[in-house]
Amino acid sequence: MKSDVLDEIAHILQEEAITPPLFELQNVSVDYKLSTTAFRALHNVSLQGYPRETLGIVGESGCGKSTLAKTLLCLQPPTQGKVLFRGQDLHQLKANSLRQKRKEMQMIFQDPDASLNPRMTVYEHIVEPLMIHGLFDKPQVLKLLDMVQLPAQVQDKYPYQLSGGQKQRVSIARALSVMPKLIVCDEPLSALDVSVSTQIIQLLQELQAENNLAYLFITHDLASLRLLAHRIAVFYLGNLVEEAPTEMLYRTPLHPYTQGLMSAVAIPDPEKERRRSRVVITGEIPSVLAPPTGCPFHTRCPMAREECRRIKPQLLEIKPKHYVACHLYKN
Repeated sequence: MKSDVLDEIAHILQEEAITPPLFELQNVSVDYKLSTTAFRALHNVSLQGYPRETLGIVGESGCGKSTLAKTLLCLQPPTQGKVLFRGQDLHQLKANSLRQKRKEMQMIFQDPDASLNPRMTVYEHIVEPLMIHGLFDKPQVLKLLDMVQLPAQVQDKYPYQLSGGQKQRVSIARALSVMPKLIVCDEPLSALDVSVSTQIIQLLQELQAENNLAYLFITHDLASLRLLAHRIAVFYLGNLVEEAPTEMLYRTPLHPYTQGLMSAVAIPDPEKERRRSRVVITGEIPSVLAPPTGCPFHTRCPMAREECRRIKPQLLEIKPKHYVACHLYKN
């Protein structure tokens, strides 16, 4: 194992030994009810996030990423399990206490065009959460614009007058306005081109270092996530199938699904790209209305065996801080 991977694990172990989790999901399941049926969007998920850490969440559409974010932000109640933030069960708090907690948790949405009101100026967008939480401070707006590297004159503009990157910076400034501990980033780069995405990544890293922020970063862009995340959790069909420190996951993915995802990420070195082995994922994602028995991935897994079809694997720690739910590693 390479030294930077060992250093990464040592750093995570040290942080977790001295720092309690900022948020924690304990055996959380979430069901959605339809008119004639119901389905489970999250299956018994346990996950922790720490201060000053970026926890990446990856997986295909429909894997439960957005449901996870909504449940953490108290926009969706869990069917079972607990959601803790700084040690308190969010879904058991009374309205006033929950409102205070929500100030510490903010969100950056995927599409800034949809999340910004076309009839409000940049100033109005940023000042609104300050007013809601009784923190109104006009000079703070200019400070926030400076923090996200936007000129002061932008405050009088409307969203249609801004570029995509500028709109996302406004969304970031709005999220920062109430001084949160955690920002949930829901695919914040997907509507941006590569050069602008790189700038936003650098900005998020700088803001994290300056403000001791934690991020829950939801994305399908594994290349960008490698630059941002300290740990990554991989979801498939509402199940957490692998979790590990970032470099460990990229270099030695264990779950066949994760291996397939990593195989799709290009390596800059042409020789390494040519020589590396690949795991190809075939077939379609099963319907959440009729999930497969046993391992949720067995219908698409090139290494599936009879046990995988019958028994659902547990998430086990195979290496220090490296967890996987796969029968291939149970011994």
